[in-house]
Amino acid sequence: MTASIWQGVKLPGSAKAQLIIDTSTLPQGWIVKSLNSGQGNGPGTVPGDQAAFNDYVGSRLAEAAGFSVGEVGTMTVDEQFLDDNPDLRLPQYGSFAPGEHFAVKYYPGSHTLDYFTTALLRATLRSKCVNPQTANEVVAMDSATVNWDRSIPMQGLSSENPGNLLFRPGSSGVGVEMVMIDQGYCFGARWDTGTPPTYPHSVGAWPDEVFGVFKDLALINFYDYNEIMTMLTRLQALTVAHVNSIIQEVPASWLGFTNTHQLSQLVAALTARIAGYGRIITAHYASVHTHALVKV
Repeated sequence: MTASIWQGVKLPGSAKAQLIIDTSTLPQGWIVKSLNSGQGNGPGTVPGDQAAFNDYVGSRLAEAAGFSVGEVGTMTVDEQFLDDNPDLRLPQYGSFAPGEHFAVKYYPGSHTLDYFTTALLRATLRSKCVNPQTANEVVAMDSATVNWDRSIPMQGLSSENPGNLLFRPGSSGVGVEMVMIDQGYCFGARWDTGTPPTYPHSVGAWPDEVFGVFKDLALINFYDYNEIMTMLTRLQALTVAHVNSIIQEVPASWLGFTNTHQLSQLVAALTARIAGYGRIITAHYASVHTHALVKV
């Protein structure tokens, strides 16, 4: 895609993402994250290029498994576009520079999970969501790929980020569809291959947890252990070749934080984790689900 029109709408989240229209084919809005804007806050910030890598590769893995995930791609931002929209060069708008930036498709008329805060709204969601099984895709995906940015049971924590689950108008014009967005914290977020590994980011020190369980979705019975295991099986069908082919799609300008050896270590650790993760879900899912029901 090519940046054509900047909408200038303030969006939630720490990445200072911008709504930009691509008109190279049919006009389409994309949420674009600058490579120069990190994701997260304080010492937990993930550098912009690494967040772009995580989000793109994580999203494409979910897509390859047949999961409901926001469509991702790369948005080319050129010098002329930035000259026409100079605010985008400022830190508060992402410090954009010419080049390729991470983009996820914009779905007008959508709500994130934090919209459904009351029992009535949850009942409405229960009746209108046409793909409730996506909740189980989220648990399998986040647990297997070490993404704690949606729901965090890790070491007794109980935080949730409901802004990373989107409910868009149904593609057939009926109901709403649940969509995973924002995989920027996949692979332990600021993953590295340091020795000794440092918990919880380093490859080799990723936490063995069940992630992705939300109180609101637990309250309306969207989760099912057997279905989670089925979704994990879909991820387990992906091979090292699948993962490597997705990584090869990543623009070279996003890879300054890593090298070929570290990438091969990531792929080996990730595929080994996914292959054996059923035992972790079996051991911990029930307690995480119970904990979700009493989160405050």
